[in-house]
Parts: sequence; C-alpha cells; structure tokens
Amino acid sequence: MGFLMTGFGIGGSFVFVFSWVIESLGWRNACIVAGIIIWVISLPLSLFVRHKPEDMGLRPDGFSDSDNFAPSTSLYNRDDEEEVTYDEEPSFTAREALSTRAFWMLAPVYACWSMVPPTMTAHMIPYLQQEVGASPAVAALSLSAFAFISLFGRIPVGWLGDYVNLKYLLALLFVMMGVGLLMFSFIHNTRWIPVALVILGPAYGGSLPLRPAIQGHFFGRKSFGTIGGFLQFVDLPATVAAPFLVGWIADTTSYRLEFQIVAVLVIIGSICVLLANRPVYAQSKKVYTCAKDARKSV
Repeated sequence: MGFLMTGFGIGGSFVFVFSWVIESLGWRNACIVAGIIIWVISLPLSLFVRHKPEDMGLRPDGFSDSDNFAPSTSLYNRDDEEEVTYDEEPSFTAREALSTRAFWMLAPVYACWSMVPPTMTAHMIPYLQQEVGASPAVAALSLSAFAFISLFGRIPVGWLGDYVNLKYLLALLFVMMGVGLLMFSFIHNTRWIPVALVILGPAYGGSLPLRPAIQGHFFGRKSFGTIGGFLQFVDLPATVAAPFLVGWIADTTSYRLEFQIVAVLVIIGSICVLLANRPVYAQSKKVYTCAKDARKSV
C-alpha cells in the first residue's frame, strides 16, 4: 500500500511544473495538457490492474494455493481488547460493518483527515504569499516540496504498518500532522517553511497507506470497496466544505487561524483512532469464545 500511495506524491511533486504551464499557456490549455497526459499514460496502465490476488492464483500474502497456507489473523474483543489468533480472514459485509462501533469511530477519523489535502492545496500558496511574504515561485515550490517530502513517509510507514498496531501508528501520525500544521501557522519568514514541511509531509504521506490498511484490517476484503465508499461518503461533507470554510476563516481573520483549526481537528481525529477497536467477525464468535474459555481453564 505504501508503494501504491507513492504515485500520488510523485504526481503532486510536479505542481510547480504545471504552475509554469499555467503561466505560460493559460489555465484552459494547461487543463487540456493534463487531460492528454492522463489519456496517454493512465489509461494504458490501467489495463494491467487485476481485481484481486486470487485472479492470478495468489493468496493476499503472496502464497500460492498449492502452499495450502491459511493466513493467521489477530482478533480483538470490543470490551477488553484481548487478542485471539484464528486462521480466518474477517469478511464483513457493508451492512455488518455499519453496525459496528469501529466504523463510526473511523468515520470522523476520515473526516478530520480529509480537511488536510484541500486546505494545503487550496490555501498554502496564498498563505505563503500574503502572510509569510514568499514569492509566487517559492510558494508553488513549497507546495511541490510538501508532496515530495510526503514520499518519505509513504513506503516506510506502510512497511512499518505490517509489524505494529495500526491504530497506534495512525494516531501518532495524526498528532504529528497536527503539530506540523501548528508550526506551519506560526512561521513568519520563508526560512522556517522547510522545518514545518519536514514534520508535516512525512506524517501526511504515512497516513495515506494506513487509511485503507486499517479498513482492511478491521473489516476484511469481502466488501472492501463498499465499506470504503461509505467511509468516504461520511467524510465527503468535510472534503467539500473544507476549502470554503477555511477560505471564509481566512477572509474574516487570517490564514493562520484556519491552519490552527484544522490542526486541532486532526489531533481530535487521533483520539477517535484510539477509540476504534477492531470488531469481532460474526462467523468467528464461536472460535473466539472457545479460545477465550480454553485460556481461562489453563
């Protein structure tokens, strides 16, 4: 997942190139150029995408069917988070996922996170120009640098997520994002831009692969797309409202206050992550109960 999300950062790091294209050709011609690039590169590459590992004779973890390998999964009790290991992948339907507390804890997490991208992309450049005193070139380069620096969080954090508790790791990244946004709101000259971006960029980049990873960890792959769609439907209002809300705050007060408000919301999101316990898969309740009773009798 970390390697996959690296593509977003690579594309975002070319913002300064399209800034130059817009200045040279105008925004309409720049949009046409972007559309042609998507047709020429993205559409042919999409032909190589496969629906799931089983279509290629592979298990999700890379083992083939001939290995007779059953992936072991950790299961948590809602109440005390006692861990139980069982050889079955959770397969929640969308309806089952919607009935869990974990889903409604992840929903505000997604909503808080979704305010960061539009805030940075829509308001970072005018903030740096109007309140920090950066030139248009430096402001555009800073936005590209934000996307580029985020690359250094995507693959390492994605790899780390395979070995540590996902919710604790994601909560830590949310706190780092909040701290980075707060630092960004307090800079008064261009020398401090790299310092804020070094904290904010990797934390933002690292959170990208963990969002779908923690969803799959909680609910499995059976209805991954549908559950993800419901989660994004919940965060859609925040995604749409964020540019207008923070723009209104900037017009009435300052850009600094808007970054500080988003920072606080992101830190609140980290609390919601910690409150989201992995739900018990319904078909495994009997396995879970037997394992717990056996442990008590020892």
